[in-house]
Amino acid sequence: MSNTLKIAHSGMVSAGGMPRGGNLLRHRDFRRLWVAHSISELGTRVNHIVLPLLAVTELDATAFQVSC
Repeated sequence: MSNTLKIAHSGMVSAGGMPRGGNLLRHRDFRRLWVAHSISELGTRVNHIVLPLLAVTELDATAFQVSC
């Protein structure tokens, strides 16, 4: 017997339980989750750069104030 198991509803799956030849991007819910998470991460990264820059340029904050 090979490394695959026959499952009635899902087709072929590997011994680890992942669909064989499956592509997560085909699933609408996964795509929505992935896009939402990517946008959230981008916002977080931009926020870590933009807020200190605004504090320095607009509020004349010192390096110590920005670092806290």
